[in-house]
Amino acid sequence: MKLKKIVLLFIFSLILSQDRSTIFTTYTGDDPDPTVGGYSIKYTDTEIYGAANKFFVSNEYILERVYVYMSHIVEDAFQVQQIEVRICADNNGQPGETITSNTITLSPGMASGGWYSAELLSQCAKTNISDYHWMVVLPLEETDATWVYSNEPNFIYSTTENNGETWADDQNGFAGTSYLTAEQIYIPPFSGGDINGDF
Repeated sequence: MKLKKIVLLFIFSLILSQDRSTIFTTYTGDDPDPTVGGYSIKYTDTEIYGAANKFFVSNEYILERVYVYMSHIVEDAFQVQQIEVRICADNNGQPGETITSNTITLSPGMASGGWYSAELLSQCAKTNISDYHWMVVLPLEETDATWVYSNEPNFIYSTTENNGETWADDQNGFAGTSYLTAEQIYIPPFSGGDINGDF
C-alpha cells in the first residue's frame, strides 16, 4: 500500500510539474579539455575580449539557468575575476539587445577549468518564438579567462574585442562549452464561451 502511494505521488508530481529542459547545449557529456584552448574572455587597458554562441529556439521559454565551462589565470590570490553572461536577441546575425544577464565570480580553486552557473529564472526573461538568440560571455575588470572550446565543432559563434560594441561575422566551428535551461510557456487554447476550461 505504501509503495502504491509513493508511485501515485510520483506520477502526480510529473503531471503537475512544469516542462523544464535544456534548450541549447554545446556540451557532449564529457568535460572539455582546457589545454586545447578556447575563446579569450579578457579585460585589458585597450581591449575587452568576449565571445558568443548562437542558437535557435522554436518555442517561447522562461530562461532558468546558464552554465559555462571556464578557466582563468590567477596572478594574485586576492584578485576578483568576474564574467558577465548574457542572453541576447539576434540582430542581423550578431548579438543584439540583452534579454537577461548575470555576473559570475570565478573561483581561484578552479583556475585550470570548471563549470560555473548563473540563475536567470528570477528575472522572468523569455525567449522569442521561432528565433535566433545568443549566449554572450564578457569579462569584468581585471579578468583574464578562457571560455573553453566545445568538444564538437558544429556551432555558430562570434567574437568581440571591444566589449560587444561590434562583433566579428558569425562563423561555424567550436563554441564555448555551455548549456542553457528554461521552462516552456504553455497557454492552453481558449474556446470562446468556456471561461473555466471545463468543457
